Amino acid sequence: MRLGLVAAALSLATLLSAAAAHAQANAPARAQDLVGKILVAAPDMSDPRFRDTVIYIGRHDAQGAFGLVVNKPQGIGPLEQVLRAFRLRAEPTGARVTVYWGGPVEPGRGFVLHSTDYGTNGALMVAGDLAVSRVEAIAVAIAEGRGPRATLMTFGYTSWGAGQLDREVQNGGWVVVAQDHGLVFAEPDGTKWKRAYSGFGLDL
Repeated sequence: MRLGLVAAALSLATLLSAAAAHAQANAPARAQDLVGKILVAAPDMSDPRFRDTVIYIGRHDAQGAFGLVVNKPQGIGPLEQVLRAFRLRAEPTGARVTVYWGGPVEPGRGFVLHSTDYGTNGALMVAGDLAVSRVEAIAVAIAEGRGPRATLMTFGYTSWGAGQLDREVQNGGWVVVAQDHGLVFAEPDGTKWKRAYSGFGLDL
């Protein structure tokens, strides 16, 4: 009788182990898996603010998520104007900068998505070889020619509450693609969204 109980217990343990492995293999991506990834709005995005947007995700955890829209330029102007807006001083420069709409939250706050060759000591978020810093922490270095090799400046940001982004991704509102320097920094803004979908074989 005891041998029968042992065999039954072992059989149950095997079944439970197999079930756990199956559940793990088919579980949704964990929140931290989206940090550093690119979100691409689905063609039928219902929120007009985010139609055709491409968003870099800098933070994604149990409390929520933070992202910067990288394909909605708002204008091009002298970098000097940005420095003055933040009461920053740098050597005189004729550099110009494209400013992007980073999202609807706190449009007065500026951020720079940049390559990590500059260093990450003052960065707010780092994922792979990209980082997010406040404009105030990096604009002077950019103006003086000692900043990162690749930069993209935004005003405002995008945020999601706890579990919100996970649900939107699971419901098909966003497609997740890998971090891509060429897409973020080199691709023309007008074709970033379409190129991001090209890897999925969609005819847009």
